[in-house]
Amino acid sequence: TLVFGGDEVYPMPSRDAYRTRTVAPYTAAFPGPADGTEPALFAIPGNHDWYDGLTNFVRTFCQGGRIGGWHCHQARS
Repeated sequence: TLVFGGDEVYPMPSRDAYRTRTVAPYTAAFPGPADGTEPALFAIPGNHDWYDGLTNFVRTFCQGGRIGGWHCHQARS
């Protein structure tokens, strides 16, 4: 399990910022486990994640998608 503790992007939470500063690096670091399991990922929004009303945070972490080999299980912030 991986838990992000807030401020996943800085300074502004745009869709592109989440893609380039969170999704891409974590996907490069851990594209997926060799055994086919799907470890969980949870994220806690920080103050910079709130600047757009959590719109892009929810798109990134709360719709059941994946970031690299991790599966995003949460449905809300």
